Amino acid sequence: LTTRPYTTEQLYYFRLTGCRQGCPLSPFLFNLAIEQLAEAIRANEEIAGINIGKTKNKISLYADDIILYLTSPERSIPAVLDLITKFGTISGYKINLTKSNALLINSSVSNRLKAISPFTWAQNSFKYLGVNVALKLKDLYLINYIPLLKKIKEELEHWKMLPISLLGRINVIKMNVLPRFSYLFQSLPCYLDKTFFKSINKMLTSFIWKNSLPRIAFKTLTKSREKGGLGLPDLQMYYWAAQTKGLISWDYHNVLYSKEMHLAQLEPTKTPII
Repeated sequence: LTTRPYTTEQLYYFRLTGCRQGCPLSPFLFNLAIEQLAEAIRANEEIAGINIGKTKNKISLYADDIILYLTSPERSIPAVLDLITKFGTISGYKINLTKSNALLINSSVSNRLKAISPFTWAQNSFKYLGVNVALKLKDLYLINYIPLLKKIKEELEHWKMLPISLLGRINVIKMNVLPRFSYLFQSLPCYLDKTFFKSINKMLTSFIWKNSLPRIAFKTLTKSREKGGLGLPDLQMYYWAAQTKGLISWDYHNVLYSKEMHLAQLEPTKTPII
C-alpha cells in the first residue's frame, strides 16, 4: 500500500475506522469481530455448556443478540463475565444489563448466584429474537401462539370492512399473517393439531369474505393460479415443512440415530383454541 499520491494533510481527513450507517459491510464486519468472543467462550474449559448428541453447545449468536447455554453456573458465569470484560476492554463492546436475562432450568436461584451475576433472573420465561423461551416445554404454545392469535384476530377484524379486493385480502395474508406464523413454526417445537389450523382457516375465511358465505372453497383458494386457485397460503403445509426441516437438521448432526440418544415417544397435547 503506497501513500505517495496523498499529502499528510489529506491523510488526516481520511477515515480509517468505522463505516457509514446502512453500509452492507457493517453486519459482516461485526460478525467477524464478535466471533472472537464466541471462539473464546467455546474454548474456555471453565465454561461448561450442554451436550446434544456429540455436539457441545455453549453459545448462539444473531448479530449482537447472544444466548448462552451453561451448566455449573457458579463456575461458568464468572468465567463468561471475565471474558466479556476483557473483550469489552479491547473492542468497546459492553453488555446491556437492562436487556439481559437469565433463566435457571432445574433449580431455584441461590443468593450466591444472584451475587455473582448482574443479570435479571427470569421466573418462567424470557424473550429472545421475538420468541418467548419458556422454562417448561408445554408453556411454549401458551406464551407464543395464543398472544399471536389474539393479535392477528384483532387486526383482521379491523381490516375486514376496509375496501380491499379479494386479491388484496389474500396478499394481506401473504405479507402480514404468514411471516409471523412461519417464524414460530421454524422456531418452536410445538405440536399443532388439525383443530388449530381449522380455527385459523375459519378466521382467514371470515376476513377474505367479510363474514359472508364463501363463494370459493378454501382448498381451491390455496391452489396455485395455474391450477385455478389464488395462491392463498396453506399454513398447515408451512408448519409441516418447518417441522421436516428440523428433522433433517437433527439427522445431519447424527442426533436422531446416535447410539447415546433414544427417541422419546411424543404424546400430542390438546392446544387451546380461541
